[in-house]
Amino acid sequence: MKKLDEILGMLQFAASTRTYTDSPDAWDHGWCDENYRRSPHAAIRCGTSRVAQLTPSGVRAYETAVHLMLKTPEIAERWDDEEFWGVVASMLATIPEDGSAEEQRQRLSHRVALLSSSGSMVAFPLANTKWESAPLLLADMVIGTPDDAWCELIRSAAVGRSDLTRDSVLWWLRTPPEKGLVAAATWIPSLGDRSVDEAEARFSQLVELTLLFEQDLDVRKLWSGRGSQHRPGVRGLSIDRAQILGQREDLPDGLVREFTASFLVRNALGTSIPVHWFAEDPFPLDEMLADQSRREIVTHIMTLSSDIHRRLRIAARWHAKAHWSLDPEDAVLSLGIAFDALLGEDQGPQRREIAERFALLESTPSEREKAFRVFADLYYTARSEVAHGQPCSALDRPHFEREMSAALRAKAHAVYRTSVKQSIKTEAEYSAMFKALKWGTSSKS
Repeated sequence: MKKLDEILGMLQFAASTRTYTDSPDAWDHGWCDENYRRSPHAAIRCGTSRVAQLTPSGVRAYETAVHLMLKTPEIAERWDDEEFWGVVASMLATIPEDGSAEEQRQRLSHRVALLSSSGSMVAFPLANTKWESAPLLLADMVIGTPDDAWCELIRSAAVGRSDLTRDSVLWWLRTPPEKGLVAAATWIPSLGDRSVDEAEARFSQLVELTLLFEQDLDVRKLWSGRGSQHRPGVRGLSIDRAQILGQREDLPDGLVREFTASFLVRNALGTSIPVHWFAEDPFPLDEMLADQSRREIVTHIMTLSSDIHRRLRIAARWHAKAHWSLDPEDAVLSLGIAFDALLGEDQGPQRREIAERFALLESTPSEREKAFRVFADLYYTARSEVAHGQPCSALDRPHFEREMSAALRAKAHAVYRTSVKQSIKTEAEYSAMFKALKWGTSSKS
């Protein structure tokens, strides 16, 4: 780490100004706020009722050290800035007071080194996800039922990194696991809260790409337009209604009532009490990833960083937003953005340019003019009408948004296949690919 000696010197001086008092009032996270940390009541928690405070000169030394650390790549790439202020404050407050100045410096040096360690293993239970197969390692993520086989695959995949054991008090790591329970574990280069956020984002990306590269969602009974209530996610942050209501007999009536909506309707026809609820089968992630070619596609796009892979990741995110939208207009707008991400140019959304690229991806040249018209006159027009608050006539067609979604998925497949065949990685190569298709000097795979 650059300027390590200066950083350690500042931290050591800050630590030397500590005073301790008995108080329940401390706000470690608040040390990211200049007004708080410079206030006379700024304190750092050292236990249930003990807090540490720094003198004004100690605070200034602490600030200098944190600013220097946040400028180093090994810290900036691993930590959320706001959280890091509190972590360093806590580190200062809990350094033992005994020992020589050199021993104190060594302790600080050890803790600073830990702040730039290689990363985290993050494991979490999943909601609305079906997995009945053996555990699977995919894109540095292990998914499966959290049983002994899942734990063993995590240990073998760790290769010197942090792994997982069953000595946790977490309910979802009990033996045997709850029926239907699914979990994921992944290795993230960051630390602290940022590692949790990035692990959650990685799982979301896995689901999004799996959805984008599924040829026929109807066969899977993955109907769009039903809202995000059953979207796969981290259990606890996403509600797993199927798991909860599966234990209905053990639940209090008050909790069950929170999962159903009853209405009282009175009119000339009489009185009725309709009851509505959300119900959906869990997302069949294991079945969708059973195909080896799809696993390879998803892995490549998640782990490689070319311009084309970035386009596909963004398109997958907006396609997923469309799939889990309740409002057809929201779905059309999200799909329009997904097409922009997949086929657009730097200048922004352009009807002719995107429609042309959409058409050029047709493998049969005689079908390209029709494809151009479909995109320019139907899909792009629908997107523009929704974006500008105009009536969208295309939505009068049954399940138009599903038709548009299927077209996006087909083009995503075409972009991926062509980019792999022709080794397309950069935006310049991507533009050149479409020019070659346009002028007949190349053919789509």
